[in-house]
Amino acid sequence: MKIGVIGTGAIGGYYGAKLALGSNEVHFLLNSDYEHVKAHGLKIQSDQGDIILPKVNAWNCTKDMPKCDLIIICLKTTSNHLLEELLTPIVHEKSTFLSLQNGLNPDKDIKLLFPNNPIFGGLCRVGVNKIGPGLIQHINYETILLGESQRNESVMTLNSLSELFIKANIDIELHANILEVRWRKLCWNIPFNGLTTVFNQDTDKIVKNTETRDLAKKIILEVISIAHIDGIIIEKDFANQTLTLTDNLGPYKPSMMLDYEAKRPLEISQIYEEPIKLALENNCKVPEIQKLYKSLQALNS
Repeated sequence: MKIGVIGTGAIGGYYGAKLALGSNEVHFLLNSDYEHVKAHGLKIQSDQGDIILPKVNAWNCTKDMPKCDLIIICLKTTSNHLLEELLTPIVHEKSTFLSLQNGLNPDKDIKLLFPNNPIFGGLCRVGVNKIGPGLIQHINYETILLGESQRNESVMTLNSLSELFIKANIDIELHANILEVRWRKLCWNIPFNGLTTVFNQDTDKIVKNTETRDLAKKIILEVISIAHIDGIIIEKDFANQTLTLTDNLGPYKPSMMLDYEAKRPLEISQIYEEPIKLALENNCKVPEIQKLYKSLQALNS
């Protein structure tokens, strides 16, 4: 099986490296790190044990890559307008997609482009940051929550996809309803991506400060109320569970905060605009999310 990782940042680099270490043929699409990774490989720093891949299949153009049986999408959704150009050269009629992108419905663009290919969705419960060219730091957690997004005839099932990751020592949780998983992830992404960026403080500072911790909880409860409109029932105590998970994460800069520091576009459409639109269309009041979104819009501009 040939596996393509589209977007070798923190997420793509970490999971792709573990899959490669598990004797899989993994092909990595890179941008700014291409020359470095081609020459020096990939390195993961982790308390669980460092991973060093001195040689990797590194590419800077998908037109040069082989056709792939499993294509893992790890791009920021701000780059989804490039998907047709990037994916078309490596897709064959039986290619399977796995989207590890953030947001409410990140794989809708893949469905439009490749309606006859199976698509799985995954949410990453992991603390990883890219800290240098070809260098990724693993901080905490590593679970992928997997579900089926688009059902088609495929040689790969949810169980066989799960087994592929488990054999690479990656923790997997299978879920029948990928939409519920996405809403539960938004309960973390909406408050903590936004608050860390706006206040310029890592997650540790946000949850240790009484005022910002209370604000984070209000935002999580608003996310839960929008999910209810979408037919997803999340218990209110999940807000406390999310805060406890963040306590255990320790000092951490989410991807949006890192993007802002690097002057990259912020991933606010899939994470904020679509949930807010759903809330407003159904007369659901979400004032704290709207305030946070307006602040992020200002920073993004």
